[in-house]
Amino acid sequence: LNQNDNVIICGKNINKHGSKSNTSSVNMEGAPTSLEKQQSQFMENFKNGWMEKQGWWNTSYKRRYFELNGVLKTLTYYVESGKSRGPKYSIRGFIDFKKTPITKTIKQQSEREFHIITKHREWIFRCESTTERDEWYYAILT
Repeated sequence: LNQNDNVIICGKNINKHGSKSNTSSVNMEGAPTSLEKQQSQFMENFKNGWMEKQGWWNTSYKRRYFELNGVLKTLTYYVESGKSRGPKYSIRGFIDFKKTPITKTIKQQSEREFHIITKHREWIFRCESTTERDEWYYAILT
């Protein structure tokens, strides 16, 4: 998946790049309507993109595509299927932060990685940059 792919959540296309409609509702002063504000606030609870995740048994880093659903408090990660037909990505894992609450987080200033510690596991993620790491870190915490 990439930024220009259409993403469907709850039956609605959430990717404005793929939307065929270029219309947007504004009030007489040109400010966004309350519906647009609600949609914007709702979308702030979602984040997706590529990160590396350190394995539990095999401790090497593997590149995965992640989707954070801040409303449901879930982080789903995918692997490329490698198949020429059918889905390009398949679900590889799932973290439900409601069932497994975060007990501790670690973010080092000079590193591109961060740790999410739950009762049952320590998850270690590595990003392309410290800026991207901070975006993921704070998105998961909120």
